[in-house]
Amino acid sequence: MDSFNAPLQPANVEQGYPSNSILVYGLNVGGPEIAILVRKVISLSIATAVVVVLTTILGDVFFHYVSSGTFFSIVIGLLVPACGYYGAKNNDRSLIGMFCACGLCGAIWAIFQIMSGVGLVGFLKVVIEYCGPHGETKKSGGPLECEEVTKDWDEAQYNDAKHLVDIAGWFIAGVICLALPAFILKCASFIYGFKL
Repeated sequence: MDSFNAPLQPANVEQGYPSNSILVYGLNVGGPEIAILVRKVISLSIATAVVVVLTTILGDVFFHYVSSGTFFSIVIGLLVPACGYYGAKNNDRSLIGMFCACGLCGAIWAIFQIMSGVGLVGFLKVVIEYCGPHGETKKSGGPLECEEVTKDWDEAQYNDAKHLVDIAGWFIAGVICLALPAFILKCASFIYGFKL
């Protein structure tokens, strides 16, 4: 049975809990309405933490931007799920508010990531069609000045852009696959964090 929808368990009175207490993930919470929200927020926090780690690692593998900032990105990314977990655990309105607000900002950011990925591919298609490396013009009458756009691009950078255009479908699918789960989790985090 899915733990997200598992029936709530009353706390054991013999272990010192009040008779009307309900345990969620081992935490003593109030009534059943609050218990359901606490369970959802904690479950979303755990899922968000997993998505943060996976998307950072997959982004590094697929888009080849592994750097010393990867560890830092994961640590910073885990602060939001930590706010949700500790806010629900300790009934801390400030942490829940931060979890909720970051959920909304994260959902907006995921939409921006998808749009910027599509926009980048569209822009690079035009650049590759009209421009060459080192600012040279391959085809006149284009919507941009090649001298301004590619003047600092060497052959390797130009070939990277050309390769990205060649695999545009895969690139956009990758961006969507990384951003869509984050979008869904962040929307749910905002909704249930706000309710809690």
